[in-house]
Amino acid sequence: MLNFLNEKDQKLFYKIHKNLLLFVNQKTKFSKKFKGLSDWGEYANFADDATALRDRLFKKREFIDQFIEANPANFNEQELSVTNNWKSAVTGNFVILKHLKNHSIFLDEKHAYGVIGLMSSIDEIIPKYCLPIFVETVLIPFSGKIVYDGLFRTSNVIMGNGYIKSFTEDYNSIKKEGGIITSL
Repeated sequence: MLNFLNEKDQKLFYKIHKNLLLFVNQKTKFSKKFKGLSDWGEYANFADDATALRDRLFKKREFIDQFIEANPANFNEQELSVTNNWKSAVTGNFVILKHLKNHSIFLDEKHAYGVIGLMSSIDEIIPKYCLPIFVETVLIPFSGKIVYDGLFRTSNVIMGNGYIKSFTEDYNSIKKEGGIITSL
């Protein structure tokens, strides 16, 4: 099993992601530089703009309904259905605790999520020696799995052994009680 999306799903993910963020930008007029899909990643500080637009999208999820209703990208029914599922995304601060064979473990206060990467495994982006690490991101349901949206905000907090032990205990407790959530 891949711990990242296959090529077909990658293309669909980015098609939805780019079009949603462009739509939010058109509605909010946040970025003067992100005028069309061809601007994606093509200017300095694009990642900052994408992160800010992502934050706006998931703070006001009505944007997803508006996008689906307007369908500015001419999505087919399947693409609109996948887009609609993004309303179930989980936003927030997580601790990436460990990388397993099939996914990486993202912990919040109550849950352990098994998350896969988009174009590569998460351990290629955040190596094992960097764990545990605090991240702010969005976990998105996609093709029966959980992916992150490709954008992380990280913290430079150095964790001592007490924190690491506490996170491990939380993970073991969550795993016993409800298991690792691998789909939303």
